[in-house]
Amino acid sequence: MLARTWLNSARAFGQNGLFCSSRGISSTPAVFMRFAPHLPSLSDSNGEEYDPKRETLESFLNIRFGDNFPTINDDKNPNRDLVNFPRPVQPDFPETVRLGILPESWFKMFYNKTGVTGPYVFLGTFGTFLLSKEWLVFEHELLVGIEATIILVFCIKAFGPNVRKSLCEQVDTNYAEWDKWQKGMINFLNDYIKSEQTIRDAPAEHKILFDAKRENIHLQLEAEFRRRQMEAYNTVRRRLEFLVAKEEAVRQFQQKHMVNWIIDNVAKSITPQQEKEALKNTLAELKKLAANANL
Repeated sequence: MLARTWLNSARAFGQNGLFCSSRGISSTPAVFMRFAPHLPSLSDSNGEEYDPKRETLESFLNIRFGDNFPTINDDKNPNRDLVNFPRPVQPDFPETVRLGILPESWFKMFYNKTGVTGPYVFLGTFGTFLLSKEWLVFEHELLVGIEATIILVFCIKAFGPNVRKSLCEQVDTNYAEWDKWQKGMINFLNDYIKSEQTIRDAPAEHKILFDAKRENIHLQLEAEFRRRQMEAYNTVRRRLEFLVAKEEAVRQFQQKHMVNWIIDNVAKSITPQQEKEALKNTLAELKKLAANANL
């Protein structure tokens, strides 16, 4: 199952170079900044590590991903019979056995026809048949086989659990690495699809942006128009105030000049004799007023 998932993924993405880049998809738009997850380390039968910069995955695995290569998408094909021909699943543990070496499924085949004792009767009769025909010959190597069997059983019972535990840990580690990569790649591609959809829907959102910019320009034009109106108003007002101040200054100057001209002409028309007489009359009037005030 793990190898099939790896091959399906490799066929789907190997042609685009997603596995041969340590920085993700090279054609990713600017808004998409995530990187594709790294593949777990691969090695061939000779122990040589896979280097995506040196060779392709097909040449490293010595296979070719053809156009008709089976993928997980074949399950969607209407001609695919998953009921009678399901995809094989790797079992976590081996099948149970009887007598140390015989699978449990061999005994179950006899149950419907012969019952529970059928397999044992068949084993005894068939063994007797082999011995009678001397197809199974007892010789000195039989003792060696018995001794080897005892030694193998002892080794399996003594060292088997530890070896199995160690191997299971390695298998679990490898499964965890590939499962992590698979989930990371799924999330990566989902995010990439979302970013592509966002870019695809961007032109529709540009209309709102353009309308906002257009309205902003209209507001700027309106503000500039009002500023220039106010500037024209202030300029006209200053000119009118200047003309009013100019006319007021001319009027004041003319009035002052007229008053001074009249005073100068009147002063020039009065003779010294008239001044003396006016002075005497004034003094006489003052004396009369003083005398009346004493009364």
